Amino acid sequence: MPFDPLAFCALLCGGLFAGVLLYTTAIAHPARLSLGLEQALRSFLASTNKSDTIQPALHVVCLGCTVAMALRGDGVAMWVAVGVMAPVLPLSIGLATPLNRQLKGKGLLANLAEADKLLRLWHRVHRARSLFGIAGYVALLGAVLSS
Repeated sequence: MPFDPLAFCALLCGGLFAGVLLYTTAIAHPARLSLGLEQALRSFLASTNKSDTIQPALHVVCLGCTVAMALRGDGVAMWVAVGVMAPVLPLSIGLATPLNRQLKGKGLLANLAEADKLLRLWHRVHRARSLFGIAGYVALLGAVLSS
């Protein structure tokens, strides 16, 4: 199989994105919540400031490369990968980003009950993003290997 820069870029960015999603959902956020609310919120704020730029970039590059491969005729499996990956964008833009803004809002440390509610809601949203992101990566990997 000859080197395909689109496939390489999609698999690299998609793998990194899926790995971050899995790590955050399964390990980082539950560990953060076990620290107590005030420390969990501080930890969340520190980590989100770092991930707010890299995660969307990884996903958009992966999705863009996958769409390009589907458009060039790499098969129905590639369109399936696009369809499974695509819901991450509205979940991120419509739900995760507003939650991040609320969690970064001033005075949340003074209202730990609200912080707890938002952190737990964020975790549920992130699990949904993770499900689609990881399933999309598996579909992409299968599509690339089958083409």
